Amino acid sequence: MKSTPITDTAFKTGNSPFLRGGSATFSNLTGTAATLQGSDTQTGTYTTLATLAANSQTEVQNLPQWIKLSAAGTVYALAG
Repeated sequence: MKSTPITDTAFKTGNSPFLRGGSATFSNLTGTAATLQGSDTQTGTYTTLATLAANSQTEVQNLPQWIKLSAAGTVYALAG
């Protein structure tokens, strides 16, 4: 299983195992909620993919080309 930190800086999917159109589980290990966003272009309009409650995990399917958090923080993307 591979994991990578996701912050408010755009992360490009498309490299195995984080494939565009694929899925990943996102873990929020903090005490506050985090909003995961995605876009088809790095500088495009980002839309909400999921809101991760504090200390939770959420699976997101059909990942877009670019993902990031809407605000400062870190969640971890897990793919197997």
